[in-house]
Amino acid sequence: MAMPPPQAGWTRLQMKSKFAAGRDFAVLDQETEEQRFSIDGHIGTRPKAEVQDAAGKDIYSVRGSLLGIPKHMTISNADGEEVAWLKAKVFSPIKTKMTLEMASGEPWALEGEFIEKNY
Repeated sequence: MAMPPPQAGWTRLQMKSKFAAGRDFAVLDQETEEQRFSIDGHIGTRPKAEVQDAAGKDIYSVRGSLLGIPKHMTISNADGEEVAWLKAKVFSPIKTKMTLEMASGEPWALEGEFIEKNY
């Protein structure tokens, strides 16, 4: 199924899981399939991940609450400054809805398919 083109001023990226565990992702330009970012997820009692640019340099750090309850994650830039917060319901069987609040106060609504992990 072909995706419609992104809205003016937006860029559509594609996430692909690197391994079956679903913790590591490559973020690709949808048109060229060039890797733009990678997400290095870590398994543990607190969800966490490092977002790296195409050169492998850490540019964001994502940290979650203990055992992911409630599902709340803090996103910090490379300098350790908090730039966004992600909040979601603990579990939704069909659709996952999340709120991403930027440091500027601007909220983003994200909706995706839980099983396919499409957002």
